[in-house]
Amino acid sequence: MLRTSAVRFAVWILAASQAISQTVVVLMITLSALIGRTLAPTEALATLPVATFIAGTALAMVPASLFMGRFGRRPGFVIGGSLGLAGTVASWSAVNAGSFAGFVAGSILIGMYQGVSQYYRFAAADVTGPEYRSRAISWVLAGGVVAAIAGPEIAKRAADWGEVAFAAPFLVAAGLAATGIVLVLFLNIPHTRVDPAVAAGRSLGEIMRQPVFLVAAIGAGSAFAVMTLAMVSTPLAMTGHAHSIEDAALVIQFHVLGMFLPSFFTGHLIHRFGVLPVMFTGLALLFAHVAVTASGIGLPHFLAALTLLGVGWNFMFVGGSTLLGEAHRPEEKAKTQAANDLLVYGFSITGSVSSGILLAALGWTGVNIAALPALAGVAGLTVWYWLRTRPLPA
Repeated sequence: MLRTSAVRFAVWILAASQAISQTVVVLMITLSALIGRTLAPTEALATLPVATFIAGTALAMVPASLFMGRFGRRPGFVIGGSLGLAGTVASWSAVNAGSFAGFVAGSILIGMYQGVSQYYRFAAADVTGPEYRSRAISWVLAGGVVAAIAGPEIAKRAADWGEVAFAAPFLVAAGLAATGIVLVLFLNIPHTRVDPAVAAGRSLGEIMRQPVFLVAAIGAGSAFAVMTLAMVSTPLAMTGHAHSIEDAALVIQFHVLGMFLPSFFTGHLIHRFGVLPVMFTGLALLFAHVAVTASGIGLPHFLAALTLLGVGWNFMFVGGSTLLGEAHRPEEKAKTQAANDLLVYGFSITGSVSSGILLAALGWTGVNIAALPALAGVAGLTVWYWLRTRPLPA
């Protein structure tokens, strides 16, 4: 375990790295569907770049976790930043060239950057004791507050720089990714390599069959799917209902603030009330999001709905990430985290792929009503787990 000052410095580096990576991601989410609508052969494929971005995230999950399990966090994060740099440069070039295929390819690389970046929160858990795990995870995720402000602002202000609309923001994103590479070089997390031949731990199947793993992974995954389903189509839905790109950027900004601002206190709530009550609250907020989307299509409706969506996602994601720590032994950490995030982003891919198709077929309200079966399913699973684990009355 590191000294207290070293722990704080490591968490600060990880939070700053989170802020950078999420700024790149939020910038892309803000513009991707609009760029896709311009470059794609049909409007139904407008959200394909976001879907391939999330596919890239899932693709990187297992290799990143296993690589860092063998070589340490810092080398893995340097490689992740390099993928982000390559993806943002490729996206900038593709938008300039009017190449939909090139933009999709750049999106995959940015997604892989996001995949590696998901381990910032687990790296924070590595340097703290179990009693501080939820708070360390929350503080790292709080770096996304910067992204909530910076991402849409860069997208909005740099959109008209240069001769081709929407190209310049990706050049700014490339500079951010390069800065992130330099930043993680200062990260110092002691690495203890576990020889898989000596201590492989339980099989992955045995780990994944545990109720605690199922609730952690499916809870976070369902929240991600619902969040992605709505967020990806929000700019298209808003511009389709005569809202401006500035209004859409504002809504995305409020949404991402909802995703990350609660991280300043989510860990404390978990520490005080327990992880399951926080996850139940997150589910209630996600149901409230669906209700608000069904009530109207004005700017206040979009703002309120997407903010509720962000906060609900935060409670579910931080809760699931914290609960996952109870599902594995130290020697099983790398493969358990990889399996968890692969499932989480598998859910998210489903949401992103479905988003454009459902929006074209059912409209904005239909997109969100389609999330209700998933929310009902994870609510039932979480109640089942709570009934299994609650203390018996004396």
